[in-house]
Amino acid sequence: LSVGNLTIAAYPSVATTWLPGIVRNFQKDFPSIEFNIMEGVRQEIFHHLDQHEADLAFLAYAEPMNYEWIPLADEEMIAVIPETHPLAGADSYPAADFEKDDFIMTSWGQDAEVIEVFKKNDISPLVKYTTYDTPAALALVRMGLGVTMCNELAAQYWNNHLVKLPLDPPSKITFGIAYTNEEHMTAAAKKFLDYAVRYLTRAEERK
Repeated sequence: LSVGNLTIAAYPSVATTWLPGIVRNFQKDFPSIEFNIMEGVRQEIFHHLDQHEADLAFLAYAEPMNYEWIPLADEEMIAVIPETHPLAGADSYPAADFEKDDFIMTSWGQDAEVIEVFKKNDISPLVKYTTYDTPAALALVRMGLGVTMCNELAAQYWNNHLVKLPLDPPSKITFGIAYTNEEHMTAAAKKFLDYAVRYLTRAEERK
């Protein structure tokens, strides 16, 4: 562990919230390890794992999961609406309203968690805009151009001029770590996995 490198694939939401803290703790003990962090949507992360381009991946669980999997934390799916929206003072956002509010879809229209909510509730959203990442969608919401849906983690640092509401009915996703085979993991990857589990377990206990 004195030298080497690690490649981590992750959702952008994880890469900007949990991952920096985990990397900081790891680097205190193993400062010579170099990191390559690849952000992407679910399909891109699966590709990185399949092609053995990533040692570990942080993403949300969904079937089929053809990799080793360690669940870490549950996060609520939320609606994010402009502060001028009629429901800005409400306790929740009816999921059915995605059919009448201009909707901003992330992940080039392939956000697996968002699509699952729509399927589960038999909703056909009124998609007006499509973006790649959540910050771009939230910026559009802040300008009053529509509403979007994401997990709480993705919107954690966005609190100005928009409103975050739980869905009605509520919906959760489970974040965790996926990897192909522990027997073929490097020593650095195994050690980083331990650090990630400890870090996020403590974070959940603090909630």
